[in-house]
Amino acid sequence: MIDLHIHTTASDGTDSPKLLVDKIRKRGIHTFAITDHDTIDGVLQMATIEKSDLTFIPGIEFSCKLEMGKCHILGLGMDLFHPDFQETIQLCSTLRKQKLEQRLTYLCKECHISFPQEEIQQLYQIPSAGRPHLAQLLVKYGYAPSAMAAMKQILDQYKTPTPRIHAQRAIAAILASGGIAVWAHPLGGTGEKRKTQKELFEMLRELGTYGLQGLECFYSQYTMSECEALEQLAQQKKLLVSAGSDYHGANKTVSLCQCNAQNEVVEKQRITILPHILAKIGKEETKSKDFF
Repeated sequence: MIDLHIHTTASDGTDSPKLLVDKIRKRGIHTFAITDHDTIDGVLQMATIEKSDLTFIPGIEFSCKLEMGKCHILGLGMDLFHPDFQETIQLCSTLRKQKLEQRLTYLCKECHISFPQEEIQQLYQIPSAGRPHLAQLLVKYGYAPSAMAAMKQILDQYKTPTPRIHAQRAIAAILASGGIAVWAHPLGGTGEKRKTQKELFEMLRELGTYGLQGLECFYSQYTMSECEALEQLAQQKKLLVSAGSDYHGANKTVSLCQCNAQNEVVEKQRITILPHILAKIGKEETKSKDFF
């Protein structure tokens, strides 16, 4: 079993890398990638965890912008210490802190909401703090009944665009560091409005000019018909097919290895990105018939 899109406590997941590895073993997963938002802290923590029985793929999910709006770009199998890649994640870290400051200022000035200083300090200690962390604080201090309500009713009312790197910068950094660049959840992520076919094609055309290599065709929020349509599109555009759950632990109702909304089995052979990644990280593809 394989999952190429997983988050940890280094960003907005609830499982530490150690706990995640324990769950991965229990779930029967043999190949997985950690893809935290704009940080590799979770990936680096994996160096201290015994996982010789597993195939671990270093990854990241860059929060990006395009002419038509925002998107997310996964990097898989990179050299984490390549200068271009390191420079880009440092920029992302700076932008993340700016976003956090903007949102805290908005909550204070516009919503008259503030948190204890120790909570603020803990926020800044998280490598990639974001909306989910603020939503949890809003629930904790009684400003919202749930994290979803906190985001929709309070945080999403902040309309000023938050800073993001351009997708061209993200893809260039991934390619320079020997990784594979993948458009994550191209139809839209959790809670987002589905893109129209026109929006999908126009954004894909722009991303293609920057060197995009793959599409996350199989994704936990998409029906099998949506997944298969994306798979056909990837084949037409000669892009690699990827798959992942976008697992966040308790922060989402998504299971490890859930790669479509119906949780149907998908043959490993359809995930054409896998042998390319394994070649980059020096692993051989298993001969057995494995499934998601």
